[in-house]
Amino acid sequence: MTSDSGVAKQYSDDARQRQATLDELQHRQETPRLVTSPDVCAAVEREMRQRTDRLGSFMVGYHIQQALDAAPVQAEQGPLVSQWPKLLNNDGRVKVWVRTSETRA
Repeated sequence: MTSDSGVAKQYSDDARQRQATLDELQHRQETPRLVTSPDVCAAVEREMRQRTDRLGSFMVGYHIQQALDAAPVQAEQGPLVSQWPKLLNNDGRVKVWVRTSETRA
């Protein structure tokens, strides 16, 4: 179980990680690498894809969390829980992994 203070710390950690990744991308934009071969080009492309994928993952996670915290979703939980056939335990907020769909061109 994660305490409310743990959740706040997790959110702030995610915000710091998002900002750090964004700062890294900004730094890479301001200091371009000299591409002198296909191997260097492939390495630069790989690096940029990893950084942008990481930033995108943080952003999707942020939007999912905001949606789950929204009042309409919170209001729907009560009736759903009361209609569940078995007793459910409330563990509060816990960290979970969500795998989203991915579309590549």
